[in-house]
Amino acid sequence: MKLRLFRFFLFTLSLALVGYLRFPALAATRGVPRIEQFTASSPTVSSGEPVFLSWRLSGAETRSVRVVSEAGTATLSGNALKVEPTLSGVYTLIAQNRQGSDQREQAVQVRGVTVAGLPESGGAPSGGGGAAEADAGEPEGSFGVSLSLDGPFISDEAGSITGLQDERVVRVPPGGEFFAEVAYRDPDGVAGVTLNLVNSAPEGLSGTLSPDQPPFSVVDAPTGTCDLGLLPTAVRCLYRVRVAEDARNISELPGAEDEFAYVFRVQVSDGAGDYANEAVRGYVAVSPR
Repeated sequence: MKLRLFRFFLFTLSLALVGYLRFPALAATRGVPRIEQFTASSPTVSSGEPVFLSWRLSGAETRSVRVVSEAGTATLSGNALKVEPTLSGVYTLIAQNRQGSDQREQAVQVRGVTVAGLPESGGAPSGGGGAAEADAGEPEGSFGVSLSLDGPFISDEAGSITGLQDERVVRVPPGGEFFAEVAYRDPDGVAGVTLNLVNSAPEGLSGTLSPDQPPFSVVDAPTGTCDLGLLPTAVRCLYRVRVAEDARNISELPGAEDEFAYVFRVQVSDGAGDYANEAVRGYVAVSPR
């Protein structure tokens, strides 16, 4: 009996060692949380303007999620945080459990206000050089929304949109869809593009669009010239966005305050870590057929 138990022990130990040796990465990382995405709804804002930080985690159960900044540390339970910065700075997201931790940084620039390492006109923190050097490589381009993949793509670039009477507000029925165009260029290569909903109310509405986040869902990968794998110096990304069947216009939602349409904005980053600094927005209203 003792001999059989001993053989069973050796067999079990051998399986464990084989699994560890064949899959060392899995053995080393299993159980550690991973931050897949950490973005700001608007990387450049006026002083006191609301910014929504949102993130997506993967991996094992996360014991704690914290956002650290000069203003202090906030311990969170959801996947978004509203801040109203008065100083430019960097927000650090930390996801942690007993197995380990992961962290990401996101810069938010307040117009006309700087801190060490953050250029006045926007961009990610840099290790040296002046603002002019950092600004030289900022992504530049255009953003707009349309009912047709062929356009025209409309935004508030020509001036503020103040109400539904403005013809630049794109009207989409529940269950319908619209398109967003992101056309940007950068000598350092375009590294990242995110499409964000940026309304300040109702609370919790804003965030990065994804394939499964109503009332707006991104359908498939963007088309056009939008392969970011090799850091292209120019992109034209076309997003198809579906509206939920039960969607209502934002003005009908509780806590909407004076919001009259859904407002979208794009965030573009380049290979040098700089961010686009153009506050161009697309407006969409959900209207019955």
